[in-house]
Amino acid sequence: MRLFLSGLVLLASLAAAPARAEPVVIDRVVAVVGPQPLLLSELRARAAPMIAQLDRTDVAPAARAAAERRLVDEVLQHLIDAELVAQAAARAGVEVTTAEIDAGLTRVAAQNRVSVQELLVEARQQGFDERLYRDEIGRQICEVKMLRLRPLPAGLDERQHLEALERLRRTWLAELRRATYVEIRL
Repeated sequence: MRLFLSGLVLLASLAAAPARAEPVVIDRVVAVVGPQPLLLSELRARAAPMIAQLDRTDVAPAARAAAERRLVDEVLQHLIDAELVAQAAARAGVEVTTAEIDAGLTRVAAQNRVSVQELLVEARQQGFDERLYRDEIGRQICEVKMLRLRPLPAGLDERQHLEALERLRRTWLAELRRATYVEIRL
């Protein structure tokens, strides 16, 4: 009798269980930059603050979907550029220290006439956690350090210097893209 009841319990549990579990995608590669994969989770984390801003706008669903697609594409390009710069910096032996990131945060806060804590609170309100914001400041510092390794024409006023720096940046990133295997899988 006991064996019969055990068989019934087993049969009931098998009948209640789904026949087959469906696979669930936890993460996936959205791009490959040289040897480095870029993950969907990273893309979502970087795009989340901007998508939240988009969600606060009053636009038609079709226009919103198109805007979100453009936004995701822009963020992916930004991540690819950041990875290209990080790889170039590693090859050049250029590093960014925590002290440099702290100083960068202090500069940004001073430019906005707020404390670093207030700056971080504002960043959080816009959807950036402190780690993500510090990473972005570090990435920008790294890019500037790498650009300073390249010559700029002398005798430029501030506006001309900024324009020349932006042209140099675009040219340099294009060179990095041509020299590095980049595959987008989005």
